[in-house]
Order: sequence, then structure tokens, then C-alpha cells
Amino acid sequence: MESFTSNGGAGRNFYKADRLFFEMFEDTVARCGDKTAVIWKNESISYQKLDKKSTLVAQCIAGRGLGCEDVIGIKLGRTINAIVAMVGILKADAAFLFLDSVYPKEKLQYMVGDCKCALIITEEFMEDLENMSHAVPEAVRPKDLAVIIYTSGSTGNPKGVMIEQKNLAALINSYNDLEITEDDVLGAFANFCFVACLNDVFTPLAIGATVDIVLSEIRKHIKLLAQYYQEHKITITYLPPHMAEKYMSLDADNTTLKTLIVSSEPARNLQKRQYNIRNVYAASELCNFVSSYLITEKAGSYPIGKIKKTLKYYILDDNHNAVPDGEIGELCLSGPQISRGYLNNPEKTAAQYIENPFTREEPYQTLYKTGDLVQELPDGNLKFVCRKDWMLKIRGYRVESREVELAMQSYHEITGAAVTAYPDDGGTNILCGYFTAEQEIEIEKFKAFLKSRLPNYMVPLKLIRIDNFPRNLNGKIDKHLLPVPEGLHSLPCHNARPKLPVLQGADPN
Repeated sequence: MESFTSNGGAGRNFYKADRLFFEMFEDTVARCGDKTAVIWKNESISYQKLDKKSTLVAQCIAGRGLGCEDVIGIKLGRTINAIVAMVGILKADAAFLFLDSVYPKEKLQYMVGDCKCALIITEEFMEDLENMSHAVPEAVRPKDLAVIIYTSGSTGNPKGVMIEQKNLAALINSYNDLEITEDDVLGAFANFCFVACLNDVFTPLAIGATVDIVLSEIRKHIKLLAQYYQEHKITITYLPPHMAEKYMSLDADNTTLKTLIVSSEPARNLQKRQYNIRNVYAASELCNFVSSYLITEKAGSYPIGKIKKTLKYYILDDNHNAVPDGEIGELCLSGPQISRGYLNNPEKTAAQYIENPFTREEPYQTLYKTGDLVQELPDGNLKFVCRKDWMLKIRGYRVESREVELAMQSYHEITGAAVTAYPDDGGTNILCGYFTAEQEIEIEKFKAFLKSRLPNYMVPLKLIRIDNFPRNLNGKIDKHLLPVPEGLHSLPCHNARPKLPVLQGADPN
């Protein structure tokens, strides 16, 4: 059976070795050295100056005897110098870890210790580049470590994803998938700690576009953001869906935006605009995006698109067998964007990164299990169903939390929904639905509406209105932080959660 592999079947290999970032960057500097590479506030830096200063950073790193597999922290905020440091660290064949002050001090300390950071670059370091010992950096190799991205972990501590030079190269070399060109001004919205930053920063710098760093103080103020995009003539940017919805209600006068990328959680009800709206599927372990879907009309949900041709995908059951066509299974991927694994966590790496049972062909030997349940549609697009972790068992039935959430969101005046389950005193899982709304909702009418659209076992026994959904730093809803209803019990991995304000009580029955 070949239908479970992507883009032409198992017998064809679309992959060829990608040019590394520094190689593409060198060509760009030679071609457009005087062009603006990065903008921040009222400052800017040309490609030529960025090249010169980042080379000096690399020489200073090498002068300290650092390079291959060394991790270097960056504590510079969202600034031009931060991007100079990133480029310099990659030129030195070292790996960077961005340290953002929005993280709690304890988390930053954990990350620095876990990575055994050999150096932390601060403003003082950047001001003293000329006076340090300099040396010629080591040669950059495809399998060398390039970036550490920390993601939330089930143990309470974040886990570091190890991204190699070749993973970053594979991401950059697929820029045509998002129609990025050297004429673009990319609004770098994503936090520099997150994997979305890699496409925000390195893809435009590799091809000669301009990176405009969105100011921290306006990233959460939609009106200011819309004004900023218009004034700075931003042509392409990324926003999480819950912010994209708000932004799109204010962007009627924007005539420069060419593409709005939405990612990090399921998108819904996005209005058609004069620019392209792309629903992107991405993950840190995949070095950013691996598929995208062009949104053309308002809908309750959207496919995540077709997987890139340089990757192979498989939709598998729990025994790693391909599911029948059109059935739901776990999305698993192989190819040049698949990261090395989790830093200092061999057990988690072994569980998620397995030997590909379908091919030993380079570079597809490793299969990454995403933990996401998907379904392939007749047109070849993939539909995201829900996280495997959130496939709930209720009274012996399998409940897809995303299906219940979509039904809840289709009720008038509901602005958002999340579904999970908690055990009662007898160990029975109770389905709980959380929602946000702009006004009071009659719970019985809401429940009757859901019963008309869902099987009885899929209707949440408890429907709870909350003020706002708890979100992690990447903007995703964090279901682990939803308030546990009275009479139910937090799951073992959900201890020590804060109690959030509940605006409208749960159905006691």
C-alpha cells in the first residue's frame, strides 16, 4: 500500500540537499548589501552591516574556544542586536537559545542549566566585540546543532527541542510554499523563544527580504498592531488565530499586506480579505511549518493543507499501521525538517522519534510522531481532528474534543470553547465544556442546542463560562490550567493549577 506516504507515493524522492542558511545569506549580502535587512523602532541595519557585525560575533565566540554543539544564550530582548547575535552564533557553528524576560526567573535558570550554556550574550558583550579575542570559526556542517527551542513539558519542566543546521535549511528552502520573496517586509510578530521566529527571521534574511521587528509593547494591542502594519507597509506576518480574528476586524484600510499566516491552534471564521490567509500546521519538533492551506471563505474549521513535497507523511494507528483511507489516525512525519530530539531526555525522544518502518532512505529514516490526530480528505488536504492526548473516553465512547468544541462555537454569542474531562469520586470521566461569551448564556438552551447536534454522550455534563482562556506564552489555550469544577478531581499531571474566575456556573446535573 502506498497511499499512506505523501506526494507521489513511496517510490519517489523529491528531496535534494538544501543549502545551509549561511550559504544563502552570503549570496544575499553580495547581491543586495546596501538593502535594509532588519528594522526595529527607528533603527535599521543593512545586509552588509549585519554580515560584518555577525561575523565579528562569530569570531569572538571562536576566540573563546566555542563552536560545534556549544549552546549560547541570547539575552538581548526583541532588538536588532538579538538578530545579529543569532546570525553570528550560527556562523560560529554553535547553537543559540533565546532567553526572554517574560519567562519566570526559575524557568530561565532551568533552561540555562539544562543546556549547559557556555556563554550568555548581553548588551555588554555586543558593545565590547572589537576588544575581545578573535579566531576563525569552525566550518558549519549540516548535522550540527543550531537552535534550542523549549516547549511545555508534562513533568512541569519545559523540554528542549534540538534543531540542526539542516533542519533550519530545509525550512528556509521551502519559502516558495508561503510565497515569500525578496520584496517582502515581514512583520516579525512571534516571540523569539518560539519556533515561529525561525521563519520570521531566517527565511527573509536568506532570500533578501526585510525583517521588521514588531515592538513588544504593541504585540497585544490589536488597534496599535493594525496601525503599525499599515504604517510600516508590512506585506507578510504571522498571528495566532484568536488575534487574527480581532486584527481582521480592524484592517479594512490595509492595502500592503499580502499574506497573513495563522498558526499555533485551530483557526475558524476568518473573513476573506484582499490578502491571502494561510492556515499553517507547524511544531517545534518539525522546525516550524510543514503544511499550509489557503483560506478562501468563512468556515467553522479549516484543513491544515497538504504536506510539503520534501517530507513523507503517514497516518497511523496505535500499532504504527496505516489507517484505511479517510480514517482518523496519528500524523507522523519524516524528512529533513525533523529535529534531532529532546535535549537530555532520551526516553521522551525514543517515544516520539522512532525508526521509520516504511523506508530507510536518506533523510527519511526517523519518523516523528506528532501526537496530532488527522484525517485525509478526498482532495488530499489533511484535517486536524484533535490532540491524541485530548481524545477522551466517556462512558466507553471515544470523544473527539475538537468536534465538541466546534459544536459549542457554532452557538450564537459563543466566542470560544474548550473541552476536557475530569474524574468524579468514582473514577468516571465527566465531560466539561468551557466557553467565553459577550453576554449571559442560558445553560439549558445551550445544552439543548448541543443535544440537537451531538450524540448524548458528547454533550458536556458541565458547561462553564469563564472570562478568558488561560494561554501559554505561545498564545495557545492551556487546558491544563482550566479550573476544575467542584466535585471533580484534577488529573495527576494537572496539580498546582491556579483557580480562574468562573463567570457563569456549571450545570449541577
